[in-house]
Amino acid sequence: MRNKMDELEVLAQSHSYDIIGISETWWGESCGWCVAIDGYRLLRRDKQGRRGGGVVMYVKERLNCVELQVGDGKVESLWVRIKGQTNEGDVVVGVYYRPPGQDNDTDELFFAELRDASRSTPLVLMGDFNLPDINWDYHMDDTSTSGRFLKHLDDNFLVKVLREPTREGALLDLLLENRGGLVGDMAIGGHLGHSDYEVVEFKIYGDRRKTATKTSSLDMGKADFRLLRELVSKVPWETAFEGIGVHQSVLVHL
Repeated sequence: MRNKMDELEVLAQSHSYDIIGISETWWGESCGWCVAIDGYRLLRRDKQGRRGGGVVMYVKERLNCVELQVGDGKVESLWVRIKGQTNEGDVVVGVYYRPPGQDNDTDELFFAELRDASRSTPLVLMGDFNLPDINWDYHMDDTSTSGRFLKHLDDNFLVKVLREPTREGALLDLLLENRGGLVGDMAIGGHLGHSDYEVVEFKIYGDRRKTATKTSSLDMGKADFRLLRELVSKVPWETAFEGIGVHQSVLVHL
């Protein structure tokens, strides 16, 4: 990433982005003044003990923000609460890098961070999750690792909003929101230097856009999940799905 800083600074200044999130920076202790961008506050978490990885977030200095202190630093993630302006609530923005083959214990640490960061607050999460086996069309997985990831997305009401592949035809980079309509105006395209990752641009609308719409939505945080589990347990699922395949079962369930 260090060899792309000139291009990144030109891109940031020409588009005047409020927030820039980057995964896999490959930065180390030697990277200091050379990665600063004028007019931006720099937040970073370098991978300790190995080459590669790391995440960074640039936030416009005019924004009122605070870095959330969640977790113990073992996860390659950053979480920032952006204070809302007039008629807008706060929004938490996160960036995360999950290296291929990450162990279950570190995954669990990330899930704990996710719960802490999203407590009843609009949240946008971006990053490289390296879970290519997930079938997003059917919300299905081929491994227990991806299954746990999908479960924790559901538990925190996170929905994928990025649908196009961003790296050599693969959907490894994700953009997630926990409020409908929080993210919009997405554009995918362009690279930094010779990177094989595409740049993703989007807008965060916050509560102002929500108050302007007349569309009603359910508050899932107030749902009676105990009653829901009780009702679901009474359904004769084997009889309901008898004679149909897995994909058809998912479609019937939806």
